[in-house]
Amino acid sequence: MKIALTIIFLVGAFLAIGQEKRGVITTLDNETLVGSIDLLGPEKSSRICRFKEGTSTEVVEYTPEQIISYQIIGENPYFSGAIDDSGVIRYYFFELITGGKLKLFAASKMLVVSSEDQKLIKLTSQNYKEVLTPHLSGCAFTQSALRKLRFEKAVLTRIVRTYNECIKSGSPETFRPLKQVTASYGPFVGLESSTISFGNNTALPTISGHSFSNVKPLNFGAELWLNFPNFSSRLQLVLGVYYSNCQFNGVTRVGGTDYLNNLYVSEFKVPIRVQYPILQKRKVAVFVAAGAGFSIISGFHSSQLWDTKVGNDIYINEISPLTDMKKGVSLYGGIGSTFEMAKGRKIVISCSYMSCSGNFSGYPDYSISATFSSFSFTTGFLF
Repeated sequence: MKIALTIIFLVGAFLAIGQEKRGVITTLDNETLVGSIDLLGPEKSSRICRFKEGTSTEVVEYTPEQIISYQIIGENPYFSGAIDDSGVIRYYFFELITGGKLKLFAASKMLVVSSEDQKLIKLTSQNYKEVLTPHLSGCAFTQSALRKLRFEKAVLTRIVRTYNECIKSGSPETFRPLKQVTASYGPFVGLESSTISFGNNTALPTISGHSFSNVKPLNFGAELWLNFPNFSSRLQLVLGVYYSNCQFNGVTRVGGTDYLNNLYVSEFKVPIRVQYPILQKRKVAVFVAAGAGFSIISGFHSSQLWDTKVGNDIYINEISPLTDMKKGVSLYGGIGSTFEMAKGRKIVISCSYMSCSGNFSGYPDYSISATFSSFSFTTGFLF
């Protein structure tokens, strides 16, 4: 899914290049001009600004040495500045990613920081911790977070923003950031051993009191895992959706005749569960889970076959004894494990047991209760 979203974003960004947006520039005389600015790619946006003032048709290209800043209305501003790049002074338009006492800028793929002295310092994968150490020293939390800090734009943006919130709070020694809800999601596939056990009904002797097993165990879907750090650092809420196309069959015997029964069920399952890790060690965690599930039946058909001997001839008979199926709310519990990989991605393996009640109806006007139960093994991948 992330790959698909990335492709959509890149296509949208490509189509947007060259379009005009309302914006402003600030000249070297500190004069603000209103007009339109061309949307350029990340590389060109850091080197030139194509500006058209008011209703003028003349487009003027500005370099970082010619104006102080420019901004497309509703987006991050760009400020002109110079940086020492291996002994060579280079000028860029730097996009302000996050501001405050400590500022983080970006110019194409380059990241730079600036404190109150306004000096721009380039960050690299080799020097970023060394550069940020003195800048983040005013906050105990961000200083301690340096050890696990990764050289990624999103991570650096978050640490700079947290530092500014820490300084602004007035309690830099005891500050702790207000964490937001975090989420991960991914595809899952499972194998399910499930049965339908029917109640007693004298109108359906060939089904009453019998159990049928599913011979098509495969199901697949997706899950969304939500964490609520402000509420609990370990508790998780998991939402899922699965699709299965099952066939339950069983042979029953009544009055010396064998009946072959088949129930074909297509359904979407929507499990909702709460998980809690009971063991965490490095990159491996073991969790227990409990929850409920809802089913949306998208297709149902029943078939019952038996043979009848007349003289020397054998006739095959077939009817549809059940015409409709309904399931109640499922209750289940389970246990599983996660294995953390690179960049926070996880492999998930779990086992669970589910049980719920339901009802079948048939023609002309009879019904029979049933109990659905299943034991499932599921594995998936979280982004």
